[in-house]
Amino acid sequence: LSIKSLMEASPERLAKVFKVDALQNIGVTLLLAELLVIALRTPKRFVRAASALGIAFVLAAPFLGQLSLEGVPIFFAGFINRSTGSFFPLAPYSAFLLAGIVTAYFLYDAERGGFRERSGLKLLVFGCAVAGFGKLMTELGADAAIFGDHNVWVYGPFFFLVRIGVVWAVLGALALLTELVPHLLDNRPGRFLQLMGQE
Repeated sequence: LSIKSLMEASPERLAKVFKVDALQNIGVTLLLAELLVIALRTPKRFVRAASALGIAFVLAAPFLGQLSLEGVPIFFAGFINRSTGSFFPLAPYSAFLLAGIVTAYFLYDAERGGFRERSGLKLLVFGCAVAGFGKLMTELGADAAIFGDHNVWVYGPFFFLVRIGVVWAVLGALALLTELVPHLLDNRPGRFLQLMGQE
């Protein structure tokens, strides 16, 4: 854990030290989001920019995944793709957090202190539609046809839609359950269910 040991470390050891895992990805993505908040100053502009950035990460992922990072500093390379052993490069994984921010903007009602009315059902239906569309396009080979040769299960934009759609559908189902069966919230498991749905 000294600077001297880092200076003398092999490229393989440095790749492990600077590997980008979930927390590094979340930290950098939140930093980008905070900088957008400071720069843009209004929720509407911020949400538009966060949406655009998330879409850019998803669409750029197949191309960034194929890049040769020879000559790129090791501490930076892991944020670009998985070639250095990183699990969560910014593209496409930052898009999940940005999608969460945008989803919260549209579904959260500050006055009620929770979901807007019937938002659980909307999120469930929307999530199923997005996941279904992504699955159909993935099975048709649209990722490779449109974005070229890449690891579809890691970088594929249509497979990203499957994953984010499933997340939306599950959270929508949890939120809907707590809306339809309010007495569930009178006990500890019910409150946990509500918390998970809101998150």
